[in-house]
Amino acid sequence: MATTHDSSQKLLRLLLFVMTAASIILVGRWDSPLQASVKPAVDLEQCANLGTTCDSTHASQWQTGNLGSSNSEYAEGESVPYRAMFTNLTSGKTYKAVLEWDSTKSGSHAIDYITSFDRTETTAAPCVGVTCSPGTATLPIPLDSRVSTAGVTQLGSQVISAFGATFPASGAVVANTGNLCGTASCTISSNPSAYSFAGTYATSSQTGISVYFTATGSTTVLAWGGHIASRMDWGAGKSAAAIPGSPYHMRILDLRCSNVEHCSAGNMDRSMSSAAVKIPSSITIVKQASPEGATQFSFTGSPAPLSNFTLTDDGTSANTRVFSGITAFGTYTVTEGTTAKWGLDRVSCSITNQTTGSTSVNGSAASITLGEGEDVTCTFFNSPLPAPALSLTKTADVENYSGVGQLITYTYVIKNTGNVAIGPVQFTIDDDKINGGAPFACGPAASTLAVEATLQCTEVYTTSSGDIDTSVTNTAFAAAGEVVSSSKQVTVPFVPTTTSSTTSTTTTTTTTTIAPAPALSLTKTADVENYSGVGQLITYTYVIKNTGNVAIGPVQFTIDDDKINGGAPFACGPAASTLAVEATLQCTAVYTTVTGDLEGSVTNTAFAAAGEVVSSSKQVTVPFVSTTTSSTTSTTTTTTTTTLAPTTTVAPTTTLPVELQVVTPDNPTGTEDVLDVLFPEDLPEAGTSLGLVSILAGVVLLGGVASMTVSSNRRSRRRTRGGK
Repeated sequence: MATTHDSSQKLLRLLLFVMTAASIILVGRWDSPLQASVKPAVDLEQCANLGTTCDSTHASQWQTGNLGSSNSEYAEGESVPYRAMFTNLTSGKTYKAVLEWDSTKSGSHAIDYITSFDRTETTAAPCVGVTCSPGTATLPIPLDSRVSTAGVTQLGSQVISAFGATFPASGAVVANTGNLCGTASCTISSNPSAYSFAGTYATSSQTGISVYFTATGSTTVLAWGGHIASRMDWGAGKSAAAIPGSPYHMRILDLRCSNVEHCSAGNMDRSMSSAAVKIPSSITIVKQASPEGATQFSFTGSPAPLSNFTLTDDGTSANTRVFSGITAFGTYTVTEGTTAKWGLDRVSCSITNQTTGSTSVNGSAASITLGEGEDVTCTFFNSPLPAPALSLTKTADVENYSGVGQLITYTYVIKNTGNVAIGPVQFTIDDDKINGGAPFACGPAASTLAVEATLQCTEVYTTSSGDIDTSVTNTAFAAAGEVVSSSKQVTVPFVPTTTSSTTSTTTTTTTTTIAPAPALSLTKTADVENYSGVGQLITYTYVIKNTGNVAIGPVQFTIDDDKINGGAPFACGPAASTLAVEATLQCTAVYTTVTGDLEGSVTNTAFAAAGEVVSSSKQVTVPFVSTTTSSTTSTTTTTTTTTLAPTTTVAPTTTLPVELQVVTPDNPTGTEDVLDVLFPEDLPEAGTSLGLVSILAGVVLLGGVASMTVSSNRRSRRRTRGGK
């Protein structure tokens, strides 16, 4: 019995253990599906575009599998659409999706940045096959500074689109009972977040960004695009097509929820094979016209995307047309049309990044067999067709004439108005009034005129009796071999001399043509009036004046003075001076007196010259004046007389002086007091000498009278005393 009881106890304990374990397992198995049914879930899909795209009628083109050449055809620089479908969401709750993509693989760029989902596949429909909750929103995509720093220009105004959600603003505060953050409320500092980056561009790298959205229902779809890196941005061998295998990876790296604690998505990755990506090719057409100008050249191009176009080689980019992003590889033709006055010299084509392509030229047509990734450039060279042409301008130097024998000078200007140089050749003028109407030479025998260059010559016509009371009209044209200008006609009218008169006045009007008459005059002055010894300086000033009727110069004006520079001409003024009519030019030169100049004068003669134009001579004389000395017993006086001009010597007179006597008759002694004053018989008639003589005579006379008076008075007093 005891054994049976023990066995029963053991069996009971085993049964309880099994029941307990089963209960635990059942509870566990029951709890997991329940929790899974209420947790948010996410699914990531990408758009296959071969044949049809992921539009509103082709939900099946949204795929989770690899995009390859069998289902997709993208080109570098295009964007692949992606959509992330979030289910089991709670309206009003906020979620964070972490997006990540492979930006480089072994130094080559794969998906370099993200864009709007419909940038390339414009009809892509993110909600096709999905019941999106109501409401849509967009979130601007910031530029990636790493891409910009690498020198790549990113597309602007790109967005992430939400269907069935809104995007909370940066700085928003969200209540949290899940794992959106580690606290009861979460502050969204930036939406989207700053870019995350792992690795290096030189090797392999991943770029990521976090997006916050608030659900408006149970299902939300986020949509964006992945930009396929292009060699146009990163260079040959550095773009997406250079990466083998399936290098284009886009993934949902994580999902966080504000209302579920253990919310996650795992690592959900989608890839695309390089076989699904084509390297676009391009065709560039360049116009090289010589010379450059505003001429338009027309071209036809086919098939599409080539089209008809025009180019202008005016020194700007207007001479170039680029057809880029070509992914239909095959044969294309570009043909230049005919342009008036221009010829096609040659066509030159080259291929960069050549794979299977080739080019050929037939006349004005270039045939291009375009391979993948090739850049073909064809340059069309043009020059003007030879079109020599001349124009003639003819003018007369007078407006009219009034009689027989007057000269009319015609000036002929021949201009090359064609597009090529003319010559070497003898240019001629055919004028019906000159040379008996026969052609005459204009310019040297073997002249060459460049385009727009001119050649000038003149001829003279003398009026005759047949030209009176009429006019001289002549017609001329220029020629250079077979190139002939149009005719030019000039008329010079006859204007008779008219005479009008009144009773007291007769007025005659005559029209005269004044011929050029260059002329010079010279004025010469010295800075001293005389000199008195050796080594004195005499400075001469020369003033040259244009006294003609035309300007003289540019030329070196000179002075020829027989006392200066050893008599050789010396320069007056700058080397290339020009004197207008009535204008003057001044210079100076210095002469030093020598022993031979004493007891005489310095006389020199000078004239001015300007080439063949010479002035008349001008002479200046500066006299020598010696220094004289006179003395008395007690005083020495030195008197220097400056003679301003040659003096006339007056011979001394031999006439005896006239004696003037003053007599005092009342002398009681019986003798006369007599004062004798002598005057020259011939006094000067006027001037300083006459005045001085008169004054001296008066003084002597008064002195004598005074003396005689004093003497007389003394005698009278003596007589009076004696009488007493």
